[in-house]
Amino acid sequence: MGNYGSVVDYAMSRIGCPYVWAAEGPDAFDCSGLVRWAYLQVGISLPHYTESLYACAKNRVPVSEARPGDVLYRPGHVGIAVSYGGSHYVHAPTFNAYVRDTDPLSWSGFTCALQF
Repeated sequence: MGNYGSVVDYAMSRIGCPYVWAAEGPDAFDCSGLVRWAYLQVGISLPHYTESLYACAKNRVPVSEARPGDVLYRPGHVGIAVSYGGSHYVHAPTFNAYVRDTDPLSWSGFTCALQF
């Protein structure tokens, strides 16, 4: 799908916005709200709940096969892959934090990549 690059661009444009539980933008987000908002900007409506994203993915692939724009998933958290292989990603991490570009290994642990 050709929109993946712009999904990344939209998500990266939100860096610095605060994490707010259940928020889906445009000025505050939780993790799945950021994914939902970025995909909506390219005309794709996804659910706002981490486990629902997992359930409705067209494909689930190993993180090593992630493409830019894929949704990186682990139970209870999602981010958006910026690079192939998912080592570079953007996410809304947790309470009292801000949308950010990649975190130390303590925030990795994604178990698969979701493709829509």
